[in-house]
Amino acid sequence: MGKFICHSPCPECGSRDNVSVWDDGAKCMSCAFQTFDTGILETLAEHAVKSSSKRKGNRMTYIPPTLRPITKTWRGILPATFLKYSVGLDESNNVHFQHIPHGVHVGSKVRSGTSKEYWFDGESTGIGLFGVHCASGDRRIIVTEGELDALSAYQMMGYAAVSIPLGVQSATKFIKASAQYLETFDEIVFLFDMDAVGRTAQAECVKLLDQSKVKSMSLPIGFKDANDMLVAGKEKEFKECYWSAQAYTPTGIISTEDVIERTVSFLMDKSARHGKPTGYDGLDKLIGGWRAGEVTTIVAGTGIGKSSITRALCYKQVVLGVKTLYIPLEDMLEQATSRFLEMHTASSLVKSNDVPNEALMRQGLFEVLENLTLFDQSGAISVDDLVSSIGYAVRKDCIEFVALDHISAMTSNRDTDERRALDNAIQALKLRVAKDLKCAVLVVSHISRDSSDKEDNKPTLARVKGASSIAQYSDAVLGLERERKQQLTTFRTLKASRLWGVFGEFSVKWDEGTQQFIEEVEFDTQLLDEGQAPHGEETKGTVGDGARQEVQESTRAGSLEHEPVECEGGTVRSSQDILHTEEDLQPRPTATQRDTGGVEGVAIEGEQNHTPSRKRATQKLSSRVALPQ
Repeated sequence: MGKFICHSPCPECGSRDNVSVWDDGAKCMSCAFQTFDTGILETLAEHAVKSSSKRKGNRMTYIPPTLRPITKTWRGILPATFLKYSVGLDESNNVHFQHIPHGVHVGSKVRSGTSKEYWFDGESTGIGLFGVHCASGDRRIIVTEGELDALSAYQMMGYAAVSIPLGVQSATKFIKASAQYLETFDEIVFLFDMDAVGRTAQAECVKLLDQSKVKSMSLPIGFKDANDMLVAGKEKEFKECYWSAQAYTPTGIISTEDVIERTVSFLMDKSARHGKPTGYDGLDKLIGGWRAGEVTTIVAGTGIGKSSITRALCYKQVVLGVKTLYIPLEDMLEQATSRFLEMHTASSLVKSNDVPNEALMRQGLFEVLENLTLFDQSGAISVDDLVSSIGYAVRKDCIEFVALDHISAMTSNRDTDERRALDNAIQALKLRVAKDLKCAVLVVSHISRDSSDKEDNKPTLARVKGASSIAQYSDAVLGLERERKQQLTTFRTLKASRLWGVFGEFSVKWDEGTQQFIEEVEFDTQLLDEGQAPHGEETKGTVGDGARQEVQESTRAGSLEHEPVECEGGTVRSSQDILHTEEDLQPRPTATQRDTGGVEGVAIEGEQNHTPSRKRATQKLSSRVALPQ
């Protein structure tokens, strides 16, 4: 560190002597101002503090310099306005904005007569808002960022106007200290500079006073402050801005009219209440479909089939024409897309020993990816990076359904505090993705080990791995249960949907022929009654042979295992052709064309003929599948 030179006023915050000037640099002790520029150092040294205060006992008494009045209009401000606010010139033509609270001179903020530099002459400790000595007796007051703006606002409106004395960084400090004085007025209008710093400070200051009196004022584009408008001769426009100042409304508080409009619009919009069909009747009756703004979490033990179920749910959305984003954090991209292609072609491509047909595979992938976007990331990823990527996909591809498999992988080998990391992750998925981006979000989560559940296939809310906030932030939580080496997987409500309020379960069975999960269930629900947990006997989950045969026939009808279809330029063959044919064939009909008749029986009509609360209502659903025809 070099040699100390002097103390000097700060050109940033206006403090009288808080800048320590050395021969190799200078720094203000009150704000972030710092410089190593030799030219600026010389200027600061030239303005070394020469106090106009004298010590009297244990305090400093300010001795104001002799000032002469400003007799010419400067920056649009009239001499009479300068005189009212006790603004004058010293012998060096420096402009003094005097602070005279209660009739006592305590100091002046001084603007150089040759530059835009400011400093404070006198004791800055204990000073208040500039202009309070002449701002009394009015019903309205304007609070500005700078002295010239206060004078300009007064001149254009005729109402009392004051300003922050030591820069916008200290705005909240002075507003808090002056709250009692400001609240003697019936109306308080804030007008800080229109730059980002000024708008932020204004937003913070309006929160500090009586909300019934406070308003926030804005200026047209191209004008930074009140003095800019005065210089440009825009007094009429300034008055319009003043009378258009907005009353402060705290975040989250909305008017009665807005509440009524939003509620009626929601109830009138069936798609908002019922959401988009999931592709499974039983799941639609459990949660009411996928709704924008909601997070649904699926929990299960290791090896139960969480990823397979998640891909199946995503594929249903693809078939229905819903733009879908799938985020597999454990699977390789090509493995995930292979599974989607298997569902699309009803073919076991991965385990086959035959050589697939490349042309048909490319065409099948093209059809799947028409409505499917995949996220290529293995393992841990920060919350901010994930939300940013999802936001990009939503804007670029109009994504409506997002599936994350799985949330625990986001924090693997990344965070020492897994619980806190999962808290942040689920909170971001709910607030920043589901609500802000208006998407339906499906989250997959593991369960913790339990010695009483050796098969790890009995999920509960208490066993959700890592953080209870996963269950708290989720709108619904479903557990997956499957006996090892069995094909039947059961969805069971662990936390009923906040909106739908239904406890129940339904089952799907893996069908090797179609490479999909087929719904076969005797559906059982209970209406949620004031948080009442489900009770009673277990739900049945079987169908007769006739129904199973109907499912299998429907499945085959919707797969590629049917008679060849003649198309322009070629023939689309069966799934066996994909495995055994090497000739290039022309594309099949697009996913949109193929799915016009699409998924049967998934639209929710809201006519669930439930019995009264706490009583069981059992409905047997038709077994249907959503496969391309």
